[in-house]
Amino acid sequence: MSLGEYSHAVDIGALGFEDALRLVDERGRCYDESPPGIMATVLAADRETVESVVADAQAHGPIVISNINTPTQHVLAGAEAAVMAAATVLEDDHAAHIAIIEKRVPMHSPLMAPVADTFAPALTRAPWRSATKPYLPNVTASPIDEATDLDFISHLTRHVSEPVLWQQSVDHVVSEHPDACFLEVGPGGVLHNMMGRAWRNARRARVDAPEGLGPREHFAATVEALRA
Repeated sequence: MSLGEYSHAVDIGALGFEDALRLVDERGRCYDESPPGIMATVLAADRETVESVVADAQAHGPIVISNINTPTQHVLAGAEAAVMAAATVLEDDHAAHIAIIEKRVPMHSPLMAPVADTFAPALTRAPWRSATKPYLPNVTASPIDEATDLDFISHLTRHVSEPVLWQQSVDHVVSEHPDACFLEVGPGGVLHNMMGRAWRNARRARVDAPEGLGPREHFAATVEALRA
């Protein structure tokens, strides 16, 4: 969903695998210097309710819905006081289920704007290639048929400090490709499970590659698992 943007760039031929790893590594170093903040998942509350509570919680500090995952699953990010104020209201008044998922970095929130500025030069230096397939950045959920290097630099810079529109991205794919099968690759099954209680009757599957492999070997094993 977040690092998946870089897998997507590799898949559509816009970035080499090793170059994507270098960018992810640099992004992590930039994140280490982020302003303080926290993130919390919100389950069993609709978007209208969450938006209303977040608007009131802004009296305690910066806070946004940083991930729109499904109609009833969202993530909040921002200053700790604001996120905790929103979490309390959502739990007590709306019977939502809250879990703190990040205690230091308020990803995909305006607090990350300085981090986005710091990371942008690395994106600019990256050896981008001409994409061979459409680019679907989850910061807009709007496809770009012939993405340029400037498209990738711009969208991935914004991605640091703007919300992830995962629900809208899935909606777009299903509307354009009703028979699409969504594959989640790697350990766990967060996205697969979200689509299990999804708003869309989409086909989905999980693929687990063997553990204990290096990046290249893991990638090769994943490709073979997908083919199987």
